[in-house]
Amino acid sequence: DMSQMGLGSGRRQRDKEPLAVKADLAPIKCDICEIAVSEVWREVAKQRAKAPMEFVATRPGGPKKERSTFSEADVNTAVVDVCNRRKEAGEWLWYIDLVESIDRDYARGAIWRELTKKETKTKKNYLLVERRQRGGPIRKWDRESATVKRSCSTLFDDDVPDLEDFIVPLWRGDLDETSAKKLVCSELTNRCGGARETPAPRRGG
Repeated sequence: DMSQMGLGSGRRQRDKEPLAVKADLAPIKCDICEIAVSEVWREVAKQRAKAPMEFVATRPGGPKKERSTFSEADVNTAVVDVCNRRKEAGEWLWYIDLVESIDRDYARGAIWRELTKKETKTKKNYLLVERRQRGGPIRKWDRESATVKRSCSTLFDDDVPDLEDFIVPLWRGDLDETSAKKLVCSELTNRCGGARETPAPRRGG
């Protein structure tokens, strides 16, 4: 049946995930690291506040002590979900745009890391990460979104050698938002630090 075949290929077309733009991964690696870590930190703070308390005996027959049911597994879930656009923790992915500094008049949101005076002087074209207001119109999921998602996934899947080094202190409450970003983006990985990666080549279209 021809009509059935047409439907099938149409659906496949629609479900095809856009591909990340590999050349754009280096210029955005620091910004996306900081944003993703901030989002994990906020999600963890939110989940911790919501977690019910429980009473546990400190020793057999001893007095019971109140403690949070918030667990390391909950932190792990936040880390896994932050790069997933279909999860609440990954909602931020819908509100990111990549803007060339040459085109920055078109920016509709807040630039995550503005150009320094030195970078501005080079007159080169940098790729900036722009965050739009949550709750506003969400973007079309396209190659740009796929690039941001890839940068996020690579961070936690490949770049951080051992996620426990982030998950445990976060679960213990040892990290504020700034130190969480520093830990992941400058200490556990080299996502940030050093010059901003080579400005993106001018992209057509």
